[in-house]
Amino acid sequence: MRILTAVTVAIASGLMLLAIASPASAAWGTPILGNAPAGVATDSSGNLYVVESFGNRLVKYSPTGAQLMAVGTPGTGQLQFNSPNGVAVESGGAIFIADTGNNRIQRLYPNGSYQTEWGGFGDSLGKFKQPAAVAVDGSGNVYIADTDNNRVVKCNAWGWCGSGFTFDSGINDIGGISGPMGVATDSSGNVYVSDSGNGRIVKSDSSGNVLAIWSTYGSGQGQVNNPAGLAIGTGNTLFVADRGNGRIQRLSTGGAFLNEWLVPAPYQAAQPTSVALGPGTTINVANPFNNRVDRWDPPTGPTGPTGPTGPTQPTGPTGPTQPTGPTGPTSPTGPTGTTTGPVINPGGGGNNNGGGNNNGGNNNNGGGNNNGGGNNNGGKGKTKQAIIKPVKVWKEGGGSVAKAGSSVNMKISVKNSGDLTARNVYVYLGKKALAGRPSVEVKRGFMIRELTPGWTVTGTATIFFGKRAHGRVAITAQAWGNWGRKILHIRR
Repeated sequence: MRILTAVTVAIASGLMLLAIASPASAAWGTPILGNAPAGVATDSSGNLYVVESFGNRLVKYSPTGAQLMAVGTPGTGQLQFNSPNGVAVESGGAIFIADTGNNRIQRLYPNGSYQTEWGGFGDSLGKFKQPAAVAVDGSGNVYIADTDNNRVVKCNAWGWCGSGFTFDSGINDIGGISGPMGVATDSSGNVYVSDSGNGRIVKSDSSGNVLAIWSTYGSGQGQVNNPAGLAIGTGNTLFVADRGNGRIQRLSTGGAFLNEWLVPAPYQAAQPTSVALGPGTTINVANPFNNRVDRWDPPTGPTGPTGPTGPTQPTGPTGPTQPTGPTGPTSPTGPTGTTTGPVINPGGGGNNNGGGNNNGGNNNNGGGNNNGGGNNNGGKGKTKQAIIKPVKVWKEGGGSVAKAGSSVNMKISVKNSGDLTARNVYVYLGKKALAGRPSVEVKRGFMIRELTPGWTVTGTATIFFGKRAHGRVAITAQAWGNWGRKILHIRR
């Protein structure tokens, strides 16, 4: 996950703000439960497809929630997965899965049997680094959110990849995208991307020419915080899994806010990662950290637009042209170990790949998953485990002085000093007042989906200071029980 400095939102004048009603109760009597369901999709019959990131499988459900099919096991072979995150179903029934940890796309027959695959670790066309989402348009083109390569790749249905969208041509030069986590296409062939690292939604044509930029970073109506999965609804309206704000938003064809669905209590801590539509007007929401998929009815009451959430035809970038503010992995920043790609944890007695484990006694609060702490390597020799330390925090550009009424970017780095790959490492950001009135706003932390032994991943978080702030404050970061901090002196 990534955070970017807030950008001014252009709001059209003269539009009345309308009250937004709470979402209705879940349409299902009980949620569908799974082992970290991260991606969801539906077909024309209303069947639901779920990929489980920890379970490493694809599960298909009927429109009423009955399980119809479950395929997949952990591994690198055919119909095996390593932390899959995205799924899409074409009109003919073929199933495409973003097999994130294996850096590839797998295509399955409608009955769930293996058909073909393409990818592999790398940055050339046809290669991927941690692809998080996949979408298929009406012509059979496949769009992949190639997350750690900071791009979207367009392929045909059989894996020939002819273009990598850079989003730096056409109407607007926006300086590229950072860590895309969602992609969708509409009936006109336009492509929508969750530019998660820059806190915005980018709309382009089928060649990658930018048509519009929607949203800015924030928690207001139409703003987004680490947006993830996308889905197209009736009239080409866009549904956004606004992960950092714990909600689903619906935007108009011009990018204006229409309505929202808040993740209900007691699941506010959940971060919805994917959304799929149907049957009817219901939506299906994946919450991997709570191991559930909910189906919700639409909100009731006025849902009119509150005005555009950002310029739809900007004449220049709406954020830095070289983003420096990702709060999630921006690919390894200088591996000191192997560079051959993600490592799959070896088997062995006692290795537990599920929620609720610990890492040598350190709780993993970022979802409870630890790939390493419980592996006794068959009971022989040194215990193999993932060790997240050190955790370091520093001010971008150096120094320790911040001005009241401004914002600064803080760098946070974490290293895996252990023997096994660590997955789903959540980095918590916080603050501690030391003197005066710091008046500091620290945004949410970020998730590192996979951290290979010996590698260091660095993210960026934006810290905001009030106009009357003064004194000293410690900006803290914590991951798997290890801490880092940087003391800032606030001057007015």
